[in-house]
Amino acid sequence: MKKSIYLFILLALLLPACGLAPATATSVPATSTPEATTTATLPPATPTATVTPTEVPISSLPVDEIVQKFMDGVSQAYAEKLNQQRGARPVIYNNESYIDPITGKFLDIKNGTSKQEQTIQMYLPAYENDQGYLMVQAPDGQWIQIKGSKDVRYEVTNDPFDPNIKWPDAEKIDPQWVTEENKQFLGLPIPQYLLAEKSSNPRAMIPIIILSKELGKMKIGDFGFGGSLRGLIIQKDSQGNPIGARVILLTGNIGLFGTNITARSSGELDEITSFWQTLEENTLYYLMYHTNQAKWFDASYPQLSGEATEGYTGFVSTDKSHQAIINQINTQDLIWIDGTLLMIADAPFLLFLSITAGCQPAVEIPISTSTPEATTTAALPPATPTATVTPTEVPISSLPVDEIVQKFMDGARRMLRN
Repeated sequence: MKKSIYLFILLALLLPACGLAPATATSVPATSTPEATTTATLPPATPTATVTPTEVPISSLPVDEIVQKFMDGVSQAYAEKLNQQRGARPVIYNNESYIDPITGKFLDIKNGTSKQEQTIQMYLPAYENDQGYLMVQAPDGQWIQIKGSKDVRYEVTNDPFDPNIKWPDAEKIDPQWVTEENKQFLGLPIPQYLLAEKSSNPRAMIPIIILSKELGKMKIGDFGFGGSLRGLIIQKDSQGNPIGARVILLTGNIGLFGTNITARSSGELDEITSFWQTLEENTLYYLMYHTNQAKWFDASYPQLSGEATEGYTGFVSTDKSHQAIINQINTQDLIWIDGTLLMIADAPFLLFLSITAGCQPAVEIPISTSTPEATTTAALPPATPTATVTPTEVPISSLPVDEIVQKFMDGARRMLRN
């Protein structure tokens, strides 16, 4: 009985998202007077076939599909609720033009479109699947599994040795740029050095998703138009689980660093730069930026007079953008970051050793290591393989449907409370 109740609740949640509605009956309108019935010509009594929708019990669906539908529905409802609360809030420059939600270019504000049509959809559905990868629903409705997102912690960090990040063996900092007080950090890769560097304007790093490489435009004071990118930072529930994604805009002389990867934007974002050509879509990077963005804008654009967002409506002021990212302030305006670099973390390294024992076929034993260097110290197993008991993670598809439903209902309740 409990199973039927849970399944009914879950079905009730899912069916509205599928656009199902009860069929409506069509009746012949009654005539206004009894006399009219003597002259009415009745159509021939030809029976018509009617199709009655057959309700598919949710318990008959594959468990993976149940889980997928539920997570899709919850994250979509979350993003839709936030976008509705935000309402029509376009980014407008000088009361003359707005940033187009599709192309990122500036369009005439008097082109006949409504404010809602001019508004960038700031929240997108997102969640982590049972394999640990982030799933994001793009504006066109397609669900995308994000490359490099497996088991990522979506938190801001300023720790150059954060153990939750698989730091790449990137290009090392050039000693000639290192001041005396930072000599202790010589030999570090550029991303780690810039986080460790003692500075009057420290940096922070946060995971960011790039869905599209399409460049928009951004006007910065009297510097004309420069290139801009859209990124996504992840929204989490009280348990730290991803439940949505928030759009931010990026500008700046951004470099891209990773293991055997160095690509720079040479002053600004442009399609001819090695940065843009190396950048991949539907991929997770780590964005590094100065926490005092107003101070950074002043240093990067000497001719900029005043606040970079001056003349705009719809942007968080640059002196509060970091606070908006770490949720110290609650704002429905768009965050604009002038970034320092994007870093792509190393993927987990998996080494397979083949073992042959007598006439038995070769057995592949995976050895997971954090860095390729660790493979040089991996000890070979004995010639005669011994049976070992390794704790295995129980896949969610093997759990009873009642338990799956209960787990997701508990999660939904926590999200609704928040």
